[in-house]
Amino acid sequence: MQREFVRPVVKPGEMFDRFIGDEDPAVKVAAAHDTAWALLDRVHSMADPDLVQRVLRLVEAEGIDDIARLWSNAHEASLPGLLWRLYLLQTVVSGDPEQASVMFDHGNLAISTIDPIVAGAQVPITPETVRFMCDEILRGAFTGDFAIALERAASASEVFAVGAADLADRREVTDEQQATRLTRQALRFSEIAEDFRSGARAWRTGLVH
Repeated sequence: MQREFVRPVVKPGEMFDRFIGDEDPAVKVAAAHDTAWALLDRVHSMADPDLVQRVLRLVEAEGIDDIARLWSNAHEASLPGLLWRLYLLQTVVSGDPEQASVMFDHGNLAISTIDPIVAGAQVPITPETVRFMCDEILRGAFTGDFAIALERAASASEVFAVGAADLADRREVTDEQQATRLTRQALRFSEIAEDFRSGARAWRTGLVH
């Protein structure tokens, strides 16, 4: 499984259009890295709340496909790869906040680590609080310490993974198909959690490219 954001842009659609359809892999890799670093640098340097809000709503405004085409194949240890995973986490939760809150609640009850605290979900766990948590994690990638944002994302993903696995165990007898789907989700959340943890370590040592 592949793991995976120069011109500063507020609305990257035009930048994407320049490269979508270009079949040269080297060009696509360069575009992914250039746009990622430019976007992060632009938001950090301007510290404009309106700009941050537009970035946070990029998926809703531009569509996940544009980002996927440019960033989704980037290596997990790269900036575009890590930003893609942050957007992916936020998108999955926003797409079904009710299911996400059920998974997080089960994970919160079953897990015996500090992960729920690091993730920062408000109690009681609701669709709104879980979605707010993921929005804040994504916001922190642009307004705060990038490594801390990745660590929060890792912890949240780990709680989701434990919750999905717990639900899978509960559904195994009554709904095998649903249990299989939840088991796959648990695996994906666990994998992305490790990507975030590795990324946080790499960011702190200057190894993210």
